[in-house]
Amino acid sequence: MAKRKGSRGGRIFFTLLLIAALCGAGFSGYMLFSELSEYSSGKAAYKKIDGMVIRPEEPDGEKQIDFDGLRQINSDLAGWIELADSAISYPVVYSYNQPTDWYLDHLFDGEYNRSGCIFLDENNMSTDDAHLVFYGHHMRNGTMFADVQKYESQDWYDSHRTIEFTTPEGKYILYPFAGIFTTGTDAYVRTGFADEADFMNYVQYFISGSTFVSDTVPVYGDRTALLSTCSYNVEDGRYALLCKVEKAG
Repeated sequence: MAKRKGSRGGRIFFTLLLIAALCGAGFSGYMLFSELSEYSSGKAAYKKIDGMVIRPEEPDGEKQIDFDGLRQINSDLAGWIELADSAISYPVVYSYNQPTDWYLDHLFDGEYNRSGCIFLDENNMSTDDAHLVFYGHHMRNGTMFADVQKYESQDWYDSHRTIEFTTPEGKYILYPFAGIFTTGTDAYVRTGFADEADFMNYVQYFISGSTFVSDTVPVYGDRTALLSTCSYNVEDGRYALLCKVEKAG
């Protein structure tokens, strides 16, 4: 009788274990489906917005951006950032009109989505600021700022030496010159500099740890921009790309 009770108890235990495993698998499946669905809806939303940009057929032509239409969708509009031959082609927003973390999980149209939006640091009050800081997620499906980390490769840098940032007031060319792996706790984000020494120390910090080599080196008085995204290399990792900025035309 004791042996039978033990066998029955074992069957109950393994049955409960199987149920727990199935529940866990079901929950994991649901989470995966939810994540993929969110990726898909975010990508679709930005593809629709991308229709408001008309790109020229000729290489030297100018793209036309419907800024008025974009502002009707979101009055926080700052401009449009685009990196040729990459997934980066998105509207950029100011973040000082929203809670600090609003655009981490809201699309340009305001819909909740973990893809978020490309946004400027809350201390950037104008696209004419001397140093702009752009934030964007490194989405695992390759969208948003995922391609920023590709600057860890010299070959990628060599074939992607410029980034366009177009605003209602004009077009700016960003020239990447240094990219580093860092963490969210590192003081790599700055929105202003005390003097020339402060600026050049910041620049040299990036150049000394850069994943690629560039012949572009800004001097004090040049405008600069930082593109920051997550990196999965380490816990709380970041990849930060520092650029020199020049107005086109």
